[in-house]
Amino acid sequence: EDAETFSQETFGLMGNIKTTAQDESSSLTNTLITVTGIALIVNIVISIVIALELGRQIKALVTRAQDAGDKIGNGDLEHRISEDGITVEMRGVPRAMNGIIEAMTRPVSEAVGVIDQMAQGVLTARVVGDYSGDHAKLKKALNSSLVSFDGIVGQVLDAAAQLKTGSEQIAMASQNLSQSTTQQAGAVEE
Repeated sequence: EDAETFSQETFGLMGNIKTTAQDESSSLTNTLITVTGIALIVNIVISIVIALELGRQIKALVTRAQDAGDKIGNGDLEHRISEDGITVEMRGVPRAMNGIIEAMTRPVSEAVGVIDQMAQGVLTARVVGDYSGDHAKLKKALNSSLVSFDGIVGQVLDAAAQLKTGSEQIAMASQNLSQSTTQQAGAVEE
């Protein structure tokens, strides 16, 4: 009977251990599921916050790009897109856009400078920047126009010099004629 009692108690203890282990395993599984669920929720919240911030940054960049397009389209070739309030990760976007704006406006600004010099009488000014595409066409057209204009002005100056020489010769001939007439009048009086 002792052996039977011992055997029943041992099986009972083993059953209790098994039940306790199953309860602990179930509890551990529930804890793992809870922790995994919390981690998943935290990841989702962080992803939403990041997505909202990226959306805000992109919206700000789009607004600034539209503003720059409007200002440059209205003739403000010096306008650039500000990096203020843009995260370090996103600053490459306005820098790239400003590079594009600079590449587009630099030849126009140089051409305006050359035309201003021409207006001040400097007919030797030329566009010297290294440009390609339509900007190279602008450079070539403006420089060709300046060469032609310089040639025309040179021709006008040559014509003016010839006219001056002709006028001086006419004045000298007129003076000689006047002296000759005066001498003849004096001879007639005598």
